[in-house]
Order: sequence, then structure tokens, then C-alpha cells
Amino acid sequence: MRPECHQPQWRNGEALPWRLLVSGNNDPTEVGRIIDEAAELVVYERADGRIGVHAGEYVAPDITLDANSIYSIRVDKNKRRANTVLAVRGRWTNPAKDYNAEDAAIYGDPYGEQDETERTKTLNNQAIQSHNHCQRKQKLTFIRANARRVTVVADYTAKNVRNLPYRRFVAVHYPGRGLVNAVVEITSSVSIDLRNMRISFSGILVSSSLYTFNAATEEGKPGEVALPAPEEGVPTPVNFTAAVETEVVAGGATAAFIRGSWDHVDTSLTYELEYERTSGGSGIQSVFSEEDENQVRTGYLADGEQYRVRLRAWGGGTSSDWTDYVLLTATADPVAPGPVTGVSVTPGAGQALFEWTAPNSANYFACRIYVGTTNDPNAATLAGTEYGPPSAIDLRTITSLAAGTYYGWLRAINPSGREAAAVATGSFTIT
Repeated sequence: MRPECHQPQWRNGEALPWRLLVSGNNDPTEVGRIIDEAAELVVYERADGRIGVHAGEYVAPDITLDANSIYSIRVDKNKRRANTVLAVRGRWTNPAKDYNAEDAAIYGDPYGEQDETERTKTLNNQAIQSHNHCQRKQKLTFIRANARRVTVVADYTAKNVRNLPYRRFVAVHYPGRGLVNAVVEITSSVSIDLRNMRISFSGILVSSSLYTFNAATEEGKPGEVALPAPEEGVPTPVNFTAAVETEVVAGGATAAFIRGSWDHVDTSLTYELEYERTSGGSGIQSVFSEEDENQVRTGYLADGEQYRVRLRAWGGGTSSDWTDYVLLTATADPVAPGPVTGVSVTPGAGQALFEWTAPNSANYFACRIYVGTTNDPNAATLAGTEYGPPSAIDLRTITSLAAGTYYGWLRAINPSGREAAAVATGSFTIT
């Protein structure tokens, strides 16, 4: 299943929800990083120990560090040719085109230098789902890549400096280094040295218009993306058949299983045979065929239970539709035992005593007693089942019979419920 995470995205200066689709095996830390980057979030630890978040917006600094509160400051103009970024290339996810990754318009001029050296930076974030959002992020990436860097070590006892770890923007006034009420975006962890009562951090110089964006002149047009050809789908299995088969297992007993077969279509397809008991209990079970095989078998089944079976094909991670269900009854022993002998019935008041001798059949399991009001075994009702060993003399009393004339039949069965020929008791009268 794919979870949905919601964070804001920009469109015409307004925040809109977007949907991030991730698979179950994504690293949660990486997913969090993608979300934070797309939404311009900075996570930090608050003074009370809770987790705080700086939103993607400019907040005017309420802390100003001046020359009197700064022990040391280092400014890197970041103008070295090798470090200069001429343009930013972005990739975003387009929901309107089946969530395919799409190239955004290039922000900047990758060949702006006279030596025609292309120096670009890439922004690739699958959580971004609009071109406007991607272009805003590209502009921010461009600004931050070329911004001047500063490193500051300040007096921890200076005014409001203790709140510095909980700020995203801070003002620095140090005219001797060309910084006049300059705004610094903190990009590193804030380090506190209580032994020397100092606090230090690194950042980049930005302006209050950091997040300003004019879509009419700066957004550009996205690149084209090739859409995948429409899928024809995996073909549904043809001429699917299923049948119950038996085999001898340990101890000489027999067990039932289902074998499914189908017509050959393509060697790249595999097939899934699903089966479950109609009465419930074991739940849905599946077995898969090997490639280029046109049949598959299940595990052993519960004897005498009815199952429903169906089949579907798999190819390229996609499945076909299921076939219609086929209903089958598991019969581990298809051979009926011999019929009972020595059958008799002794009627009484509201009941009848049935007696018989079980057949000398190794697979004899029980005797079913049928009772009816007409001399037709097909219209008789099962009144009771008596279990016992082969060749034994057995009996069973059937009660709750209303007064009248009845007919009886006894059928021997094996463990799979396969019945022998019915043996009639003749008519008898209940008083």
C-alpha cells in the first residue's frame, strides 16, 4: 500500500496540499528529508526540549549581533569560478501525467560565462508536484549556492543571544567587514561553549526578499515528458481447469490436492492459483507456478471439505483478472468400502434400534442411517452416523420418531465420506 503525506506547496503565492507517494520500503529518515526540503522546513530542538519547525518564510530577525558582541567573524565571498553556480536544473513529479518525473525550466544561464563552461546544480525532489513550486525551489537553490558565507563567534552573554539556537534568521552589523545590518540565514548547528561563554554558527547572507517570486517572469515553461504507452494488461488465463487428485503419503494413507491447468500464452507469465474452504477456517491460500509452466498444484486439503478455486496470471509486476471460481470437494479416498451386512431394525415407542455388521474393509469409517416414510432411498433423511471399526457388530438407536410406518437404509462410508451401496432394512412401524 502507498501512504499519503501532506505538506504545503506554492501556486500563485498560495499554499496548496500535495500528495507524496512512497513505497513501504522507503527509509523514513529519507522521506522526512524530502518533505522538509520540499516545504522549506528547518527542524530544531526548542528550549523546552520539544521539536520546533521553522516554516518556509522570511521572518525579520529579532536578534542583532554587532561588533561589540562578536569575538570573530569570517566572510567568504564565494566567488571562486569552480564554486559558482550558473544555473539550477530541477525535476518534479507531475500528477497530471501519471506521476512521472518531469524536467522543469532551467533557472539561470548554464552557459553564461565566456569560457562556455557549464556549471549547474540539480534539484530533484519527488514531493514537489507543481512546476511553480519547483521553480521557486530552484531560485532558492541558486541564491543559496552563490551567497556569501559567514562564520561568527559571539559573546554568549550579549543581549538576546541565548535565543539564537531557536532562530532561522539573525542580523549582523559589522561595517568593518562590509556587513551593515546584514541578514544571515543560519545553515549550521548553533554551538554553545559555556566554558568560554561563547556561541558560534555559520550561515549565508540573504535579503529580506529571499522568498519573493514573480511567476510571470521567473517561472518559465516546463520541459516535455514522454508518457508511457497505454498498458494492454496481462491476459486472463485461458481454458482454466481444476481437479482433485490424490497421492499416497507416509503410512500408506492417501491425501487430496487440487491440480490446476491452463493454455500456454507466454513464457514470461507466471500464474497464481488461489484456493479456500467454502466453510471457512483455513483462510485464503495461494500457490504460484514457475515460468513456462502450464499447471500448478496445491498443498494437501482437508478431507471431505468443499473448496473454491480460481486462477490469475502475473507479468511485469501486474496481474490479470481472476477467472471464475471452480467448486471442488476434497476426496482423499475415492474408493467406497464394502456394504454393511446383517442389517436389522427393532421398532418401539417413538424409536427404532438398528443393528448391522461392518464390512471387512480397511477403509471402513462409519455407517450412515437413513430413514424415510416412503420406500425410496433418495427421499430418505440422514437420521444418524455411527463410527466404528471394520468387521464389528454395531448398533444405533434413532429416537424422536412419530408414530407411523417407516423405511430404513444403511450405508457404509470411508473417511472421505464416499458411500457404499445402500442396504435396506425393510418397513417398520413406530408406535
